[in-house]
Amino acid sequence: MDWSYIAGFFDGEGGFHIVYGRSKRKGSLYLTPRMVVTFSSTNKEILDLIVDFMLSQEIKCKNYCHMRKKDYGGIKRKIAYSIRIAQPKDMRIFVSCIEPFLIEKKESCKIFKECLTFWEKAHVNRTNVHWTLEQLKEFNEFIKRLAPLHTKRKPTKLLL
Repeated sequence: MDWSYIAGFFDGEGGFHIVYGRSKRKGSLYLTPRMVVTFSSTNKEILDLIVDFMLSQEIKCKNYCHMRKKDYGGIKRKIAYSIRIAQPKDMRIFVSCIEPFLIEKKESCKIFKECLTFWEKAHVNRTNVHWTLEQLKEFNEFIKRLAPLHTKRKPTKLLL
């Protein structure tokens, strides 16, 4: 297992996510800015190998099992597994290690790194849990820049 393999796997099955998550504080529901790196597969063994490799590189990540509908539109579906990296320090290490090998997600990686830098500056003072309006507007700009890259997929070539 090496970073080039993980980058190739991530290029096909992974994603950089800049979203708003729900957070409960003091009995109220807040939408809070969140960043996460994920990739999924129905092959748990490969994800376990990737998790073991990343943990050996001191990147904290978790492997999750997602139970999906077994029968979707008449098609039998397998159980999906995913890896999630959510801590800024771990995301920064991961991104810097896979970036040289990325092909499809190179532009997404660049935007994600910029947002991660912004995120780290916004969280210098961890006692302040509220974002300013200007910070939220800037965060929204990162979401707008990254969103079109998630849907830009090349058509699958059928080899007959």
